[in-house]
Amino acid sequence: MSVALMIDNPINEKEEYLYVPIAAEHTFEKYWQTAAKQLELEWVPFFQSGIVIGWERESVIIEELEKIKNWFLINVSDQARLTSLLERVVNVIHAVKKVFKDKEIRIFIG
Repeated sequence: MSVALMIDNPINEKEEYLYVPIAAEHTFEKYWQTAAKQLELEWVPFFQSGIVIGWERESVIIEELEKIKNWFLINVSDQARLTSLLERVVNVIHAVKKVFKDKEIRIFIG
C-alpha cells in the first residue's frame, strides 16, 4: 500500500484524477512517521491511516510538511533517498497550496 493525496470531493474530471503520491507504506512508516513523532506533529501521523482536510487547515498542514522537509535534510544521509523524500514532500506542499485556492475542496491523504 501507499500514502497519497487526492481530492475528497471532486467536481470535475481534472479533480477526480488528481493523485499526488507521498510514500510507500514502509517508507512512510520509516521516515515520515519517525519525523512526525520526533517533531511532535499533530496532523502528519494521520496521513497513514487516512484523513480528510479542508482549506481551513492549510497553514498548519503546510507548516508540518515544511518541518518534515527540514527533518529529512538533517536526518537522511542517503543522498538518493533524501532526493526522493524531498521531491515528494515538495510536490505535496505545492499540491496543497494549489488545491486550496478553492475553499470548497477537501483533500484526502491516506
